[in-house]
Amino acid sequence: MSRFVFDDILVDPRRQASGGRTASPHGARRNGSSPPAPPGPRDRLELFRRSLGEWRLAHQQAPILTYHRLTDRTGTHPCSIRVARFRGHLALLRRLGYRAVSPVVLADALRRGAPVPARTVAITFDDGYVDTLAVALPLLQEFGFTATCYVVVGAVGQSSHWADPAPLMDWEGIRAWLGAGMDIGSHSMSHPDLTTLTDFGLRAEVTRSRVWLEDRLGVAVRSFAYPFNRLNRRALDAVAEAGYTAGCAGAELHGSPHALSRMDVAHESWLWFSLQLWRAYPALRGAYRAAFPRSAPAA
Repeated sequence: MSRFVFDDILVDPRRQASGGRTASPHGARRNGSSPPAPPGPRDRLELFRRSLGEWRLAHQQAPILTYHRLTDRTGTHPCSIRVARFRGHLALLRRLGYRAVSPVVLADALRRGAPVPARTVAITFDDGYVDTLAVALPLLQEFGFTATCYVVVGAVGQSSHWADPAPLMDWEGIRAWLGAGMDIGSHSMSHPDLTTLTDFGLRAEVTRSRVWLEDRLGVAVRSFAYPFNRLNRRALDAVAEAGYTAGCAGAELHGSPHALSRMDVAHESWLWFSLQLWRAYPALRGAYRAAFPRSAPAA
């Protein structure tokens, strides 16, 4: 199996200043120091070469799609997508012959080095919004797909405080989701940036959320989604030590079943969505960003 990749240079050179997550280009200037130097030609070449080296890893995996809220129109909530566009995604997936599996299945295949059948996809929802149950579930059933919902355990039945406030499912709603044949996972206790926490705080967010879910729902909780898609080695180790068999991260390739590549598909572009279904997309994305790094905006 491919090695686990946590060399910051593979993902974004600016991460060197932020402990594993992308640093704000403005932060260093506000503190009176110089911003991180852009990568030189040799660094870009190494980034490009090593990103392409992940091509084989990408072809062993299947796309994991991330959704948050489903709304009537675009822009009503961060990371939201129109209901009509979500329906179109599902219709296209069915037309192309895709079948949905859990991220746990993909993590197990990666761990064993086993290929995943073509036209396999995992569909995930973050946070546990009420519209995931009320709107997404009937559409998933209509088109014959299953999905995993990652719940912020300490906010069940409340409103999201990490984005624009929106109502979250209560325990009865989560049980209805499970009763419909869907899956559940942990999205931490309170949706913090795990890379900023102490070891004690990490364990509280990662381990306690799993225990609470299993105690309240009576099911095994085997997967975790990192809040804000931010992780470092400490966060990944905490997820593994808590007993999860799968973890969902951002679009970067880490080569770990506890940090599976996952794509945010809350946008209006059909071309982009089609590209994200391509298994090599994360590797190509990394190679593109290596060859054409984003320049820091002016202060």
